[in-house]
Formats: sequence, structure tokens, C-alpha cells
Amino acid sequence: MINFRSVNLYIILFALFAGLLSITGIFNFSSLEIISYSSIFLGLNIFYNSLNKHYRVGVFVGSLIFQLGAIAFAFTKFEILGFGRIIIPTLLFVIGFSLLLTNLATATSKMTNILSIVMMAAGITLIINRSSTDWHLYLSSVYAILKKYLIIILAAVVVIYFTLLEIKKRNIDRD
Repeated sequence: MINFRSVNLYIILFALFAGLLSITGIFNFSSLEIISYSSIFLGLNIFYNSLNKHYRVGVFVGSLIFQLGAIAFAFTKFEILGFGRIIIPTLLFVIGFSLLLTNLATATSKMTNILSIVMMAAGITLIINRSSTDWHLYLSSVYAILKKYLIIILAAVVVIYFTLLEIKKRNIDRD
């Protein structure tokens, strides 16, 4: 099994190699692309290792780093106008989702679940209120994404469900 340090070494080597390829002109990677890929890999690594050890802070931080890497990746592929108006709502949503994942993966706390749902709802509401979109446009966009990626979303839900089921089974066997 690959340990945490070796994965971090691979991430550093990837960043250095991608930067070198970008400087020499062989491949054109922006610094934001390198940071986003590295954040996605690092976040997954921290999340997975912390999940196995039932380390709540690590699960939260890993989820947060992964999501911020995914957002950075989206910025490399799409032009987002008025980013300054949606940074706080986006962070509210990401923190709320990370809290929810932490609770689902490690332990269930009703208060933290409520806090995470409130933070995600506040983030979505603030994004809609601060941008030029409305609820109808937002919901139609969510519907279009769900329609296009439904099989991927369902597969991810099934994998997460069975992973959490296996983790809970291991916890019961340990006790």
C-alpha cells in the first residue's frame, strides 16, 4: 500500500515535472492547473488516509482541499465573471459540504449536520442573490446537469454508500 509520504512525494514530483514541461514549452500548463491537479490528488489522499483512521479533522481538511482543487480546475476551463461576488458564498457551500461529508464518514452529529445544511443553503442562496441568475435558471441548470450526469452521480452515491457500509462494519468488528 502506498503511504501518505510517498503520495506527497508524487504530487511534488508531478508539480515540478508539469512546471518544467510548461517552462520548456512541451506542454502548456498554467500554474492554476498545476495547483488544481495537485490539490485534487492531495485532498483525495488526505481524505482517504484520514477516513481509514477515523480522523475527523483530516477527513474535513481532505474534503476541503479536494473541493477547492476542483473549483480551481473549473476556473481553468471556464471564464467566471464576477468571481469576487461569489467567493464567500462558494466558500460557505464548500465548508458546509465538507462538514456534511465528515459527519457521514466518521460520526453522526445532528447539530453539525444541521449546521452543514444551513451553510450549504446559505451559500446557494447568496450565489443566486449576488449573481445575475434567478431560482428558475439555477434549478434548470441543476436539472440539466443531473440529466446529463445522472449515471455518474448514481455510481458515485453507490460507491460512497458501500464504502461507508464497509467502514461501519469494520468499526463493529473492532468493538
